[in-house]
Amino acid sequence: MTLVTNYYFTIFKAVFIGLLVSIALFSTTYTVGGFFIYPRLILALAGVVTVLTTTGLKRLLTPSFVIVWILVVALAVAAVHGEWRHLLLFWALVIRGIILPYFTAILLIKLISKLVLKFIPKQRWNFIAIILFSTLVFQAAIVVIQLLIPDFRSSYLNFVNLDDLWREMAALGLPRFSGLGGISIYDTSLTYCIIGAVLLVNHDYKFDRVWLHASIITLVMLLCLVHGRTGLLFTLVLLVLIAAQETLTLWRYPSVILRFLLLLVMLAYISYIAIDPQSTGYIVESSGELFINYINGDGLRSDSTDQLNDLLVWPSGQVLLIGSGIWAQADLANNVGYPYSTDSGYLLLINFGSVSFLLLFCIIFFYIIFSFCKSISDVEARRFVFDKSLFSLYLGTVLLITSIKGPIFLSEHFMTAFFLLLGIYYRFVFPLRVVTRPVPHPTDISNSILLLNK
Repeated sequence: MTLVTNYYFTIFKAVFIGLLVSIALFSTTYTVGGFFIYPRLILALAGVVTVLTTTGLKRLLTPSFVIVWILVVALAVAAVHGEWRHLLLFWALVIRGIILPYFTAILLIKLISKLVLKFIPKQRWNFIAIILFSTLVFQAAIVVIQLLIPDFRSSYLNFVNLDDLWREMAALGLPRFSGLGGISIYDTSLTYCIIGAVLLVNHDYKFDRVWLHASIITLVMLLCLVHGRTGLLFTLVLLVLIAAQETLTLWRYPSVILRFLLLLVMLAYISYIAIDPQSTGYIVESSGELFINYINGDGLRSDSTDQLNDLLVWPSGQVLLIGSGIWAQADLANNVGYPYSTDSGYLLLINFGSVSFLLLFCIIFFYIIFSFCKSISDVEARRFVFDKSLFSLYLGTVLLITSIKGPIFLSEHFMTAFFLLLGIYYRFVFPLRVVTRPVPHPTDISNSILLLNK
């Protein structure tokens, strides 16, 4: 096989991995011909097999064992309050939102490693960029087809497992009911924006193809426009951080900026003509609601922030100490007649198991992240520390802030992307950034001894 043929074959494999990543990040549960299909479960099981059969990856089992402590403490909370149904719900959320994304990310990182490790760092990042670009393209293609062909979207949603409430909202034809998962809300839009965070890698390993920068950011922004302003706001922050980096290549080329802006305008114009103008108007009004209200003199507020403020109410004093055993999201709390409900991730944990349960969950959760990064980095354990790059800080900030809005740490979409991108960074960049003490050559040592003897 010639070098050129091998190169294009590698690109083809990168695109195929991008398709797998898109399925891993954005798919949900489906019912086809009476059979229940959950692609992420299949990928996670493959990840478990990969860990068990690969000697160097067996250390990655430790974090998955540690998470059992969360399940055990939750069992104790349920035993105190007798809320067994909500215990099973919480276990399902942890398994679906943390354990499955964890092993899915390991499988994907293994596939990416096998593809790119034979190349030098800059070439590796070019192929990683192609993988992430392909991931966004596959999701965007599904979204565009669904928005252009309503009948296709209706048929597609018939295979997606949705609650009755979500299915009623889907019947209204809102743009958010699109994508591989059938419904894409704030956790999906946040998934887009942290994919864009890969552009924050150290300048020594940046993509040397400028169009990849522009393409990834363009797709991230357009998808966030359709699927949620939360991701759009964090994407704007991301753009500020990227622009602040003195090594950024994208903004050094006026022609690239011009093409980037023209592409945005062109896509917006095409979408306005092709899609129902009413839906396009909804996209603009929904995405820019904060700014529109500010311009109209209503302050930086939206319907979502108003609802969040109403639900940011602390549980009663007794619940703060011993919890309630209830997972108090609005629909679940109402079903059992529980008087308190919230969407805040932190308050949900407090209401379920008390303030101490929240602290324990946070300690174990961040230990899992720490162990994952340490185990996958191939850096000697005693020399491992969290890297203080913009990339790591950005991902951590997004996780901490958005947990106020909802339990993002239990989102299967967001956490798969979170583990995947952290894994990519600590697998391919962090080991190259670790400062190692040079080992003196034997002749240098002998020469030094001779000089001392003199």
